[in-house]
Amino acid sequence: RVSTSRKHSCFPEGGTVSMVKRVICCVLLTAAVLMSSACSFIIPEELRGPHLKERLFYDDTEIAESALKQILDSIKNQDEEALKSVFSKNALIEAEDMDSGIEYLFDFVQGNVTSYEFETGPGSDGLIENGNRWEKLFSWFNVVTDKERYVFFILQYSVDTFDPDNVGVYSLRVVKEADEYTQMTYWTDMEIPGIYQPET
Repeated sequence: RVSTSRKHSCFPEGGTVSMVKRVICCVLLTAAVLMSSACSFIIPEELRGPHLKERLFYDDTEIAESALKQILDSIKNQDEEALKSVFSKNALIEAEDMDSGIEYLFDFVQGNVTSYEFETGPGSDGLIENGNRWEKLFSWFNVVTDKERYVFFILQYSVDTFDPDNVGVYSLRVVKEADEYTQMTYWTDMEIPGIYQPET
C-alpha cells in the first residue's frame, strides 16, 4: 500500500525561505559585530599608539619611504608641526634644540623635489625579550630638487613594546650629496635625537 502521508519538514510549512533569511541575517550580524571589535581583541594594548597603520600593514621599505614623504611634504609646506609629528615623543624630548633644527632644515633644503630613491637600506636592528620587542630601521635616500642634490639619513623605530614613545623617527640627517662622505658616517654614530646641524 502506498502511503499518501506528507514528509515532515524541519521548517514550518510555507516558512522555509523566511526562516533561512533570518538565520543568514543573524550570522551576518554576528560576523559584523566581531569584525568591528576585532582590533580590540587582536591588537595588544602595548602595540597600539602612534603610527599604528604603518606598523601593522607596511613592510620596512614602506615605513621608511612613508617617513621620507612626510618629511619632504613638511619641508615643502614649511610646516613645523607636521614635521614634529613624524618624530617619536622621545626624540622630541631628547633633542637638544628641535625648533632650531627644524629652522635649519627648512632653510637648508632648497628647491622643489623632482625625484628621490633609496641609496641604501632600509637596514634594521632589533631585540625580542620576554614577549616584548623593538625594531629600528635606518635608511639613506638620494633626494633631488631643481636646485640641489641631497642625501637624507633617517633612523626610526618601527615598533617598541618596551617603550612605545620611541616609535617614529628618532634621527634625521640631511646633507648635500657632495658632502656625503665628510658629513655621513656609520649609522650607529648618527643615532642622535632630532635633526642634525653641522658644527659652525
